Amino acid sequence: KERKETEPPELMTESELLGLMEAHGIGTDASMATHVETVVKRTYCSLNEDTRCLKPSPLGRAVCHALVIVDGDYGLCAPPVRASIERDCDSVARGESLKEAAVNRALRLFTRKYERFTTQAHVLPLMLAAAFAEEKDKDLAAISSKASEMWRKAMMSTAAVKLEDLKKHGGKADSDLPPLPDTVVSDWEMAKEALAALEQVGFTRQAGAEARAAREKAEAEETEEVA
Repeated sequence: KERKETEPPELMTESELLGLMEAHGIGTDASMATHVETVVKRTYCSLNEDTRCLKPSPLGRAVCHALVIVDGDYGLCAPPVRASIERDCDSVARGESLKEAAVNRALRLFTRKYERFTTQAHVLPLMLAAAFAEEKDKDLAAISSKASEMWRKAMMSTAAVKLEDLKKHGGKADSDLPPLPDTVVSDWEMAKEALAALEQVGFTRQAGAEARAAREKAEAEETEEVA
């Protein structure tokens, strides 16, 4: 009997992404126009100039998975957070609510998120190691069991979230959203494991220095071309 494997979904196009942003109330006409350019420039994804398809980079996947691990399915990487800020701004512009109320709500929301991230500084480097291990076909479990566990958990959690479900939560207060994952305070042992995992996938001081030098050279050449 022929064995068949599931295929990953097709890559999203630029126009499809902008359509979903509009459907979820993210961004204005002005900001949406520069969104794709921004995420490509920050190397969170690449844009195929022929098909206009967006492909997540290891860095982009690592950042999203880290946000899910630290901040939950409905955290910073989910549409409701940005959409709620947009709605508050629109409400202030229409004179339906006070600016101070919108600012205070945003400060409460992001202060709690900031406090969570400061307690889990090891998560992002572990997710970076996981993303690049996968990119280079390395055995992640052998590199870091903690990174492997987190990566698998983030993938399953992300796959279980449906866009339609996110819309349902878009108008709710932050307190009404699903509970956040348990907070695990970073310690030196976790930090050392994260650093060791990064070194095994090529993130050494020498590699970092070479990358910075290459980036500075490219920026200098771009500046000369503009001049």
